Amino acid sequence: MRDRFGTPLEFNASRRGYCYTDAGYELPRLFASEEEILAVLMAQHQLSKNDGGLISMNLE
Repeated sequence: MRDRFGTPLEFNASRRGYCYTDAGYELPRLFASEEEILAVLMAQHQLSKNDGGLISMNLE
């Protein structure tokens, strides 16, 4: 995330993990139209009906 999005992250040894150095930072939002969101939801619904198919197995 730090390299791809320029996220202000820093390793915190005492907490054994990463933390934000800027409390006001937000990840970039995904901009999608209503039609795109509907298409994704419809595709997800249709694929959920086809358990074990070639495409649904590769999407897991």
